[in-house]
Amino acid sequence: MFYGGEVLDNTYQIIKEIGKGGTGVVYLAYHLRLQKYVVVKKIHDNFVGKINVRTEVDILKSLRHTGLPQVYDFFQLNTEVYTVMEHIQGYDLQHYLDEGCEFEEKDLIRWLLQLCDVLEYLHGRVPPVLHSDIKPGNIMITPEGNICLIDFNISLDSREKVDARGMSKWYAAPEQIEKAVRQKAGEDTRNIVLDGRMDIYSLGATFYRMMTGRLPVQDSREFVPVTAMELPYSQALKTIVGKAMEWDIRKRYPSASAMNKALLHIYRSDSAYRKLRILNICLYTGCGLLFLSGIWGMAYGWKEMCRGAYESDHAEFYSACENYDNEKIISTGIDMLNNKKYSSILEKDHQEKAEILYELGNANFEQEQYEIAADYYEEARTEDPGKSVYYRDEAVARARDGDIYQASYVLEQAAVQKMEDEDILLAKQEIAYQKGKYSEVTEIGEGLADTGKTEIAGRSALLAAAAFEKKGDMENQLLYLEKAYEAGGGIRCLRQIGQTCLKLAQQQKQSRYYKEYLKKAETCYARLQESPLPSFTDSLNLAIVWELEGEYKKSYDMLKTLTISNPDSYMVYMHLSYICCRQEEQKRADLRDFGEAEKFYEKAKALYRFSKEQEDSAMEDLENIIEQMTGH
Repeated sequence: MFYGGEVLDNTYQIIKEIGKGGTGVVYLAYHLRLQKYVVVKKIHDNFVGKINVRTEVDILKSLRHTGLPQVYDFFQLNTEVYTVMEHIQGYDLQHYLDEGCEFEEKDLIRWLLQLCDVLEYLHGRVPPVLHSDIKPGNIMITPEGNICLIDFNISLDSREKVDARGMSKWYAAPEQIEKAVRQKAGEDTRNIVLDGRMDIYSLGATFYRMMTGRLPVQDSREFVPVTAMELPYSQALKTIVGKAMEWDIRKRYPSASAMNKALLHIYRSDSAYRKLRILNICLYTGCGLLFLSGIWGMAYGWKEMCRGAYESDHAEFYSACENYDNEKIISTGIDMLNNKKYSSILEKDHQEKAEILYELGNANFEQEQYEIAADYYEEARTEDPGKSVYYRDEAVARARDGDIYQASYVLEQAAVQKMEDEDILLAKQEIAYQKGKYSEVTEIGEGLADTGKTEIAGRSALLAAAAFEKKGDMENQLLYLEKAYEAGGGIRCLRQIGQTCLKLAQQQKQSRYYKEYLKKAETCYARLQESPLPSFTDSLNLAIVWELEGEYKKSYDMLKTLTISNPDSYMVYMHLSYICCRQEEQKRADLRDFGEAEKFYEKAKALYRFSKEQEDSAMEDLENIIEQMTGH
């Protein structure tokens, strides 16, 4: 094990450990001659004799794909074997899972397509190359938003059949686990063949975790299929992921290319598309029969079938709206508006057309496509000029897009229509915020606080809180955040309350409200811990609150847990060092031992040196404390 600073092969200076795989330990290193960062993987000793490293590295060095890191070299030091490869910038998917991130369908589909392309390339080599350890921690997201599949436990699929190597418990295919268990028991495993479908299972299991927040357990008593869950994703995507991770290898996609094809035609497998296809077949068949029975009958039947198809699509569209399935809202809504068969229906019902346009605007607004959203809202108010919410949301979207002039013009149009209600005031509040008129924002916020309309009160309170933050008034920021939470602000709002209370406590340690702020922060972060996947930041902040409250045992235990899930965070080790110092300070002078505190400090210092954080005064304070306590 390396701790940082060691130079291997007179070339690679170890910086820090960045991960552990089934077959080795991975380090970030610096290439002293080329002066760039690389990744060095030390193969576990118990695997060195089981693999032909030279052959495997030669295979890896021959790989050329944008979704794979370039392998540069391998070397041996005594009995230890190392491989050297390109350092990929960005964060792995496990990082985003730990942060409690939610993923949009469009991103999931794009990443799945990219990963299928990588697997198609690997499995198509001669002999085929199997990754064998696909999991969130081995999928990097680059700064450009693309994937890179890292940390191979590669296997060469040959007549001799591959062995079950290093693998991850939650993401390994059932046949991979069975082979490993039999190998450990010394049983014959020749009848268990591991092929490309093993990687397809792991890919499906990884995206199951990303979509559901659940670990993909292989226990029928605990496992819930992704297709059986109410999730903000299309049924088509859930079906594809579910098929990829079938426990029965025969039911999975036979190849990465087959899965790729399913993804490319994803919306054709959705129920709305299938219904439309059936309706079209019925339509064409019906038209032929109607033609034989007369022009009048054909026209009547055509009209009725168009109405039936429209109602079917309309139901699918609003089902997507209820499930906040933005991708499906956009695809279905656009198809409905562009369908010539539906034009006569929508031309007669302007309000219904306006509602479809409005929901398209909402879907794009949620995706932060503010200009597109504003255009849909504008079309909606053109169809139905009497609805103030269309003016409100267009003005808000224009303001978010930076077009203050057009946003103000929309409100002028609302005034012409004599719309001066809470919706318009909320839009004015948004424009004032974008203009930096924070006092006006807070004044409007006071007026909208007691409207009786929960949605407006909540949105207004959040804007007022943001304005108070800009003004440096954290007490009023907290007041309005609490109002927003009472109006249904949700987890994000609760998180903001916790952060604000913690900042207030740290700034006002001598205030009589110090303990009250800490207790509020503790309540918020404890509630956030109840979520299926609490974020790293929420857990760290709860540990900091306990530290400030003097609950050192609770804080220490939480931080030790975080060293496992987030071993690269200097802040975890920094606070562990602080806690150890404070615990030792409570002892008699002759019983104090700052050895553990110093050990945590050295670890924090090494990680801090290579972090991208700005200067942290807490690290400087800790350094002074350690020097005083240890005398060096």
